[in-house]
Amino acid sequence: MTLCLLLLTLACGDKDEGTRLQIDDDADGWLAEDDCNDTDASIHPDAIETCNGVDDDCDGIVDDNPADGELWYLDGDGDGFGDPAAIDQECVQPAGYVADDTDCDDDDPAVHPGADEVCNDIDDDCDTEVDEDAIDAALWHPDRDDDGYGDPAESVAACTRPEGYVDDDTDCDDGDDGIHPGADEVCDDVDQDCDTVVDDDAIDGTTWYTDADGDGFGDPATAEIRCDEGEGLVDVADDCDDGDATVYPDAPERCGDGRVNACAATPDDAALVCGGWGAPVEPADATSSGSGDGALGSTLAPAGDIDGDGDIDLLIGAVDGGTDGAGAVAVVRMPVPAGDLLARVTWIEGDAPQAGLGSEVAPAGEVDGDGLDDLLVAARRGDGDDEGIIYLLPGIATSLDDALATWTGESPGDLAGAEALAVGGDITADGFPDYVVGARYGSLGGTLAGQAYVISSAALGPHSLDEAEARLYATSAYGFAAARVLSPGDFDGDGIGDVVLEGTGDLAWIALGPFHGDLDVQADADLRITAADGGDPGDFAAADVDGDGSLDLALSVPADSTLATYGGAAWLLTGPWSADRDVADASLVVQSDTASELLGGELALVDDIDGDEQPDLVLGTGSSIIEDDHLALLGGTGRALLISGVGSRSGTILADDADLVFEGTGGFGMDLAAVGDLDLDGRSDLLIADPDAGEVWLFQSDIRY
Repeated sequence: MTLCLLLLTLACGDKDEGTRLQIDDDADGWLAEDDCNDTDASIHPDAIETCNGVDDDCDGIVDDNPADGELWYLDGDGDGFGDPAAIDQECVQPAGYVADDTDCDDDDPAVHPGADEVCNDIDDDCDTEVDEDAIDAALWHPDRDDDGYGDPAESVAACTRPEGYVDDDTDCDDGDDGIHPGADEVCDDVDQDCDTVVDDDAIDGTTWYTDADGDGFGDPATAEIRCDEGEGLVDVADDCDDGDATVYPDAPERCGDGRVNACAATPDDAALVCGGWGAPVEPADATSSGSGDGALGSTLAPAGDIDGDGDIDLLIGAVDGGTDGAGAVAVVRMPVPAGDLLARVTWIEGDAPQAGLGSEVAPAGEVDGDGLDDLLVAARRGDGDDEGIIYLLPGIATSLDDALATWTGESPGDLAGAEALAVGGDITADGFPDYVVGARYGSLGGTLAGQAYVISSAALGPHSLDEAEARLYATSAYGFAAARVLSPGDFDGDGIGDVVLEGTGDLAWIALGPFHGDLDVQADADLRITAADGGDPGDFAAADVDGDGSLDLALSVPADSTLATYGGAAWLLTGPWSADRDVADASLVVQSDTASELLGGELALVDDIDGDEQPDLVLGTGSSIIEDDHLALLGGTGRALLISGVGSRSGTILADDADLVFEGTGGFGMDLAAVGDLDLDGRSDLLIADPDAGEVWLFQSDIRY
């Protein structure tokens, strides 16, 4: 049957030679002549190209634009991001194409998602925003006070300045247009210029200078503008040597110090001022002098102003003077004619033979309400029983009958006031000045142990010293304590006067006021001054010589034999005072290497004698003893020595190296006293006496020092 059909078909074909034979072997609807693979119905010109390594759509290209191919995007700028408008769908990534379609500018490799936004008016990171969060954007800070400076606590990053913002972040107060780094600093406790320092370099401040040496003039190289002074600063410059307190503009020439003290001066100027500096000052150089018998000059003191003329007057004791050795006191009313110290004098004599009036003299201050200063004088033997009497006299007194008050020693032989009388402050805290009287031969605490009394200036009339406000006694028999007493003021800073007295075993005891009644000062002294070699003190003096606000104490031992037998020595102990002291701790030591000079028999701390504006120490030589009821010279070299500027000096000075020597003969220098600035020239004046010869000299600063 099959064969017949075949033959029939052939016969039909042969019969119609104009009809073509149509063959579609894979029955995909495409004839073999158009089908590139007529054996696979999935391959023909209308087929969908797929990724199979076959030319499914018979276009002569294998896997072109396959329906299951991936979409690839042209990366024309090579930045890894494709152009969404340039698409190619391929089975394999074509060259120059990427799978990403997020590039917003395929011509610029710097523009694509993830790119750093920079300030260029371009959307670099393709997020449709221009210049947002640009990496090179400036930080802008609000300037609320419109002073051109911004608040560092707030900021905005932007390529262009926002309204009300600035590119500065240094304003320390954005609510005040007067406060910013460019503002002028003024003195108002506000930091105007935002440098964290208040009132520095203020335009209305004062220029201060460091005054390292404390002379009141500053180093011009240390200028500093401040609103307040500050410690160690002054507002005066031009110190040419800020390491030397004696050198500054217009400084007085300090002769003998090897310096030109005034900044503008020359060595020739200094030589002209000092003249013959270095040669001893002799009695002939004194401004005035006086002489008399009876050991004139045995005691010396300023009297205050006893006559109301404004001048400081003087007290000069003559312990052996007067009728029958009763003693006398010369009350010298200053000023006196040049040369004659006793031209204006009132003599007050003792009222009993050998009374010894003038054994001590001191200014009493104004006591009786008449506006004139009053006087204290002592008669060591009193009315003949050797008990001693102290008289408080009005300044206008002419005799002991004018006494406002008297204090008589407790017992015969006490010799109260024989060598020790001091005027102090208010020691008992009762509102009245007090006086201190020494009685080295007193036996209140032990036989001849010695004692001192505190008596009140308010206790007028006759009194016995057993009525004193306080009695300070020693207990060692034959110790002779209180041979010297001193009441210079306040050692401990409590505002109450204190007392220094010669000790027994110790050089000195200091009793700190207030106190009343009886005090065993040997056992209960608040402070003690000691020396390894012991010795009896010659004299005391106290003042604030170094300017630190506390008292400093000078004391001497005339019989010190460290360098020469009885050569003598003196020490300066500086405050403040909080514990016992030894002379080994002294800031300054003055010693004599001359035998029997007895350096320091008398001494004084003086405001300024030589014109260097610093305190000086003056030391006498020699001492005296009572011999056959008369004053007798003991040792000495007939000179007095000035040590200049002791507040700023230290170490050991030999007597022969003193800055100035007052040189006489005999007992010259056995007594001396600083009596204040009598001639108002800014320098202290000095009395020096030779009691053995009965002569007294007043040295004022119009001489060569």
